[in-house]
Amino acid sequence: MPPEALALARWTALLMGWVWLGAQGQRLGWSVASGVLPVALWWALRLLFAQAGLPARLAPTVAPLLGAATALGALLVGQWQPAATGHVALLVLATVWAAWSASLDVPVARGACRRSWSGGPPLLAAALTALCTTGALPAMHSLWAAPVVLLLAAALGRPPTVPNAPDAAPSAASALPATAMGLMMGTLWLNNAWCSAAGWSPATAVMVHLGAMAALPVLTRLDLVPRHLSAPWAERLPLALLALGAGVLLAGTGATHGLVGMGLLALAWSVHAGRHRSEAFPPSPLAVAGWALCGPALLLAVGWLSPTTGPWAQQLAYSLIGGAALLALLATGWRPTPPHPLPLARSDSP
Repeated sequence: MPPEALALARWTALLMGWVWLGAQGQRLGWSVASGVLPVALWWALRLLFAQAGLPARLAPTVAPLLGAATALGALLVGQWQPAATGHVALLVLATVWAAWSASLDVPVARGACRRSWSGGPPLLAAALTALCTTGALPAMHSLWAAPVVLLLAAALGRPPTVPNAPDAAPSAASALPATAMGLMMGTLWLNNAWCSAAGWSPATAVMVHLGAMAALPVLTRLDLVPRHLSAPWAERLPLALLALGAGVLLAGTGATHGLVGMGLLALAWSVHAGRHRSEAFPPSPLAVAGWALCGPALLLAVGWLSPTTGPWAQQLAYSLIGGAALLALLATGWRPTPPHPLPLARSDSP
């Protein structure tokens, strides 16, 4: 299977997971955690499955089967009416989807994708996700759109025969950009509900989030950020962007503060993902269960608190991430500086 096809399958499974599962949680009217529980479950299980070495344990033919099962589940859940059985079915689907996403989380060799495809998979996956989730299609077509797109991704996503082993355990500072990006995507539909009073349409909210997640990594690969940074600054820049973004979000609740703050958080992850292959599909597999569950736990807390606190629950979560980033940033100043610069890892694949 060409590496471009695998990259497209991975990005499609990822973006559709963030957006479609959240949309179904909202549609089914689940009062538990404001409908974000399926997303939090999918996020946590995907991280744990991947770090447990699931891609290496499965035969390459298993990933398409998991994708086909995910597509069939999406077709069934999409027709389910709000009820307890629908909620259970959505959680089961989130579990299968997590296994599929984890099975695709294998590295593509550096330079394997053609230069003409650089940035293509995430942008194409974002366009397909927007088509399926923004109401751009008639109701009947929209019902079939997500399963068809997922089935296409399942057909394309056949990992290499011998995938690489999981990466070494990253530090807490390494996990922060991915956690912030995941929290931003997981609260998409909560943000949509809060921003509707400001005149934002659901399509606008979805496109802003997808743009932050899919387009910014492409821009970082176009050398709009420096290609070479000294080792301390290669680590400090994402942390500084996280701290700054959290500060902007805490400074106000207006649309401008939200856009600028979210943009800084997304840029922090994009710069960080350019250095760490495993985090090119946020959030990356984390080696320690505590850090793996940190992001989903924050998302679940925001969903539970949001009915009474509104946007403040999300701002509190970002303040925790920003505070942790600031502490990690200060800690990097105590480390000795290596004598040679550390080049940012670049690859034609996302």
